[in-house]
Amino acid sequence: MKSNASFIQYYLVLIQLFLLAVPLTGQAQLNCFSFEFKECPVSDALLQIGQGAGIKISAPLDALHDKKINRSFKNSKIETIITDMFQGLNYAIVWNYQNDQLVHIQIQLVDSNGSQLILKNQSSGIQSGKNISDNHSIKNDNKNVGQADSQKYISQNFNKNNESAPPAPDPERFKGLELPPMPSGLPQPNSFSN
Repeated sequence: MKSNASFIQYYLVLIQLFLLAVPLTGQAQLNCFSFEFKECPVSDALLQIGQGAGIKISAPLDALHDKKINRSFKNSKIETIITDMFQGLNYAIVWNYQNDQLVHIQIQLVDSNGSQLILKNQSSGIQSGKNISDNHSIKNDNKNVGQADSQKYISQNFNKNNESAPPAPDPERFKGLELPPMPSGLPQPNSFSN
């Protein structure tokens, strides 16, 4: 009789662990999306992403209409999809988050030095981007979330073809800092400077 009780306890614990794991995997997949693009202009792909994810996207659509994408994404985060779509281009992206949710993406094409590209139908100082999707609302306890909760992250990619290395770190900046201990078997550095 005692072995049956421990047997039942064992399976009850397994069932509880399974029930706890199911909501966690559902939450992880909540922010993942699947898209398939075949010879699709990037401007149209951004439209589909904005509508599918409920995110506002601002981009210079006229400049992106000639670039085509031929790729499928399965259970991928929006950040991964957008970054992959702009591979090979010089760009700057501002990721706008509110309460840890991505709500707006601002994409700007730049030259190899990071300066904003001047597009044909762009007035001075005004971005020639269009809002692709404006179908999102963010609520928290039935109240609109204020700007104090928003965060911006900027990612950029400048495809320079030069072979120069980045500048060496300033030794004065790291003066007096100690490196953390390295695991055994790895070479131990002495300091930050060469």
